[in-house]
Amino acid sequence: MMMNSGLSLLHIGSVQNDHAQALCIVRKLSTSHVMIATRLLLEPGMIVRIGLRGNYLLPGQVGDIAGPLVPVLFDRPVNPSDVVEAGKRAHGGQESVRLQLERPVQIVGPRATHLCLSVDISLGGMKIRGVAPWLHIGDLLLVELQGLGRREARLAWIKGNEAGLHFSHTMGYDELDLWLQKWPDACGDSSYDQATGLAEWIGRVNR
Repeated sequence: MMMNSGLSLLHIGSVQNDHAQALCIVRKLSTSHVMIATRLLLEPGMIVRIGLRGNYLLPGQVGDIAGPLVPVLFDRPVNPSDVVEAGKRAHGGQESVRLQLERPVQIVGPRATHLCLSVDISLGGMKIRGVAPWLHIGDLLLVELQGLGRREARLAWIKGNEAGLHFSHTMGYDELDLWLQKWPDACGDSSYDQATGLAEWIGRVNR
């Protein structure tokens, strides 16, 4: 199948199927397909979703793989200019490429230590659920996630029982992507049960 060459890019995105997700590098984008580099094992015919900045989620199917780049054929035509412009308008925070993540998180703040649950993560920050009453916007915190160690973050926003954290130092692509491969159950982990309690669940997954 002949595919038009499209735009040459170097964007960070995400790729996910029904079982796993990972970061990817978007190298080429056309109306019909995208070419990506990723550590996630993909095979021709797999149904996947490509996530890009600006809240773009492009469903497609993996095409024939003939080199280091993986082609993903879109379900319907895409306007590359719209995707590029959305990426230019997006700058960190909620517009960053995010990966769904359900894992216990320990927050060390100026007033106490708190256990909560992550919702999603990006290179620049993460969203958490289970906000302690002593947390305030602007607080400088230490955030600990199993396998990633502690990192400094500032509390950027609070909406109900959820909050957004901005890392003081952007995480490296390889650091996050390799962690996702090492802890594949971290993404979309459904083993957590609110009735079980976060502390008990943390003890179970760490055994």
